[in-house]
Amino acid sequence: MQMGLIADDRVNRVAVPKVLHRVARILKAEDIEICLGFLVSKACLDENEEVAESGQEAAKELVLSQGEKHGNAILAILESFVKDQSSSNDAKNQACILLATLAPFLENTSAKKLQATVEILFELSAKV
Repeated sequence: MQMGLIADDRVNRVAVPKVLHRVARILKAEDIEICLGFLVSKACLDENEEVAESGQEAAKELVLSQGEKHGNAILAILESFVKDQSSSNDAKNQACILLATLAPFLENTSAKKLQATVEILFELSAKV
């Protein structure tokens, strides 16, 4: 008798953010954009609560573990979600949460840039 995995595709969807959470510290700089993009736009917004929570934890870990070395690059990635008209409001909210996590790692010039992004978020929230 052959047995297969009996589960919905949630098991597969939750596996990717869990793996990204574990490898966040060793990601190469060139991999941060695609990983963070996936987490912010897909995993964190998943309709399944377990998947969304795993995505949020992985995204936070990625920012915390890479923020000191790659803060400006992460800032640019997150800002692109906030400024992109095609990004959903939920993705923009996730980016905002991660910007707050990133803030302690930013230098003065980046912090000023972050302030402009926060102003855009205030404008967006006023429209909703």
